[in-house]
Amino acid sequence: MEQLTPDDRTAAQEKALDAVNCELALLRQHMDARFASMQASFDAQFASMQASFDAQFASMQASTDAQFTGMRQYIDDGFVKLRLEMQLYTRDEIAKAVAPLPAQIDALRDHVDRISRWGFGMMAMILIGELALLARGLLG
Repeated sequence: MEQLTPDDRTAAQEKALDAVNCELALLRQHMDARFASMQASFDAQFASMQASFDAQFASMQASTDAQFTGMRQYIDDGFVKLRLEMQLYTRDEIAKAVAPLPAQIDALRDHVDRISRWGFGMMAMILIGELALLARGLLG
């Protein structure tokens, strides 16, 4: 067997250390590239989910606005009709005609409250579902 001098051993160890450092650098580059790829994928999934949520929220907001506009028109029409009827009735007839209005107004308010709770409940359920899918990695 050939005997190595201390300088030869040191040179061989430095060469082996350089090879290890080179492998570590390549591994680090690979890991950095994988991390950047994963980050880009997560960013794209989040952007997609955010866009979907924004679109759903805008749709629900438009629907709710349309329902409120329709209800307000219904109430305004009711008041116009009431004014016309008030011109025709005497005081007693007015009292009889106005008596059911508080109950109708309360029923309308309850209806608006139910619609609002349902709409925001659905929006929350959709958001929770999308977050659950995102957490499991199934979304996007």
